[in-house]
Amino acid sequence: MRKYHWFQSFLLALHLACFSTLTMAQTTADPKQSTSAQIPAPESSKPSVPEKASKPAESNDISLERQAYRIEIRFSVAENVALDSSTANQCLIDLKSLSERVVGQPWKLQTRWAEGETWDADFDLWQQWPEPIEYDRKTRFPFDKIWLIRARPGSDTTSLELIGREFDYRTGILGPVRRRSASLNDLPRGMLLLSKDIFRPLADVIGNEGGQVRLRVQGSGLKSASPEGATVRPGQYFQLVRLFYERSGKFIASSIEPWTYLKAATPDDSGVSCQIISSFRDPVGRKYKQTNKLVALAYNPSDTATQLQFSQLIQSNGASVKHPVAGYKVEIHRWPDGEVASTHLTDREGKLTIDPPVGLEFFGVRLVGGSIEPLLDVPILAGDQVPAILADTKPSAVEFEQKLIAFRDEILDGIARRLIIEARAADRTKAEDWDSVDGLLRAWKTTPQGSAYSSRISEWKVSAQKRQIQEKKAIYTQAAQALTAEIEALASRYEGQEIEIFEESLQKRSSSPYLRELSDREPGKAKPKSTSTEKAAPKSK
Repeated sequence: MRKYHWFQSFLLALHLACFSTLTMAQTTADPKQSTSAQIPAPESSKPSVPEKASKPAESNDISLERQAYRIEIRFSVAENVALDSSTANQCLIDLKSLSERVVGQPWKLQTRWAEGETWDADFDLWQQWPEPIEYDRKTRFPFDKIWLIRARPGSDTTSLELIGREFDYRTGILGPVRRRSASLNDLPRGMLLLSKDIFRPLADVIGNEGGQVRLRVQGSGLKSASPEGATVRPGQYFQLVRLFYERSGKFIASSIEPWTYLKAATPDDSGVSCQIISSFRDPVGRKYKQTNKLVALAYNPSDTATQLQFSQLIQSNGASVKHPVAGYKVEIHRWPDGEVASTHLTDREGKLTIDPPVGLEFFGVRLVGGSIEPLLDVPILAGDQVPAILADTKPSAVEFEQKLIAFRDEILDGIARRLIIEARAADRTKAEDWDSVDGLLRAWKTTPQGSAYSSRISEWKVSAQKRQIQEKKAIYTQAAQALTAEIEALASRYEGQEIEIFEESLQKRSSSPYLRELSDREPGKAKPKSTSTEKAAPKSK
């Protein structure tokens, strides 16, 4: 029995030695591991609230340039398109593979077959995103962008028409509609080209100096798989978007700065420098009462027709009501002061549809009142769908300018009449038909005097300036000033016409004075100066 107890003691000692050796080996392999981590904590010491989930790899700690775009593609087809779910899903798989070879790191795509969902609709007719947009500055979106792509029947049985739009979560802006024709045999490539058309890179505005805006573009620091997949390229256009927040940081709304675009130069390590193209003097530094932040969304020009609608505010029953600006001339010209490419008229609803001028991806739209008064002049990027334009038709200014135009025509008519009389008098003087010359001279004297025209235009100019100060309305505009200067020059020309040479020929009953005067007017021949003896004949004794 003693040997048996001794043997049990020996086995117990051997087990303890092995356990100690194993524990020391684990501690040596992981010296940073604490003892408390090896022993499970009791249930009462665990926190009562769930722990926060760890941040994903693309968290806000990464600079904006190094953040890829998390994009969800929602693809659907029209009812009369023969494309089942398995074929559509295979197209989406091929699209992801193709985007990895062309774009690469900047895009992280997730695809979704959206047949039978809300997105399986004619979203090209939407005015805004159908879901409410609610977030604050700490919200982490599931995606940065959503791309809606829908296939419709094409021009023939072997093609489809692809329609796409982009929704940007951060700005809450639904992008413009873009269309492309795609072959059924190469549908993923057509979807990739459409994706590049609707893709609008997002950027933060980090500087504004000397008419240049500096941007930090999301994903611009990630290497693209090919030059075609670059996030930013020289000459890329951006639109300024202002985001409004409550003091708590909750998003309220977003607004695209009207008639303002940025044109990017070559990007560098510190960002992208952009030229400002705007009808405003300082669109970046505009002041608002609400808390706001300025960002930029890229915009790709297209040959899509642009719809314009002009309206004005009129007083009706003591309230301001929008009224169409109908029958006004609209000039499409090279921005800012280039030649006019085309001229149009607004319809009875103040609407107008224009195609981008050939060779111009950027052009100006000028609304003209009274045929000469520019009521507004704004830049538009080809394919941009602009909101309704509120214009000041300047009725007092147009009324004054129309009065000046009528007065100008009156002076031109008087000048033309005098020129006709002068031409006939010259012809009759050469023929020495003095009775006809006498009748023409009497007709000349019945024409208005030039001093009357000069005094009238001076009175009108002073009156318009006084009215402008008193009524605080645009009356004596730059167009009116230019027209006034033109009329003053015409009035001076009207006064400069002379008939004395025909009167002298009539008195002498000889055409010699007129012919001598006509000879002196020949180019390169100076008119001889008359001496004092010629002016006054010597008195006879």
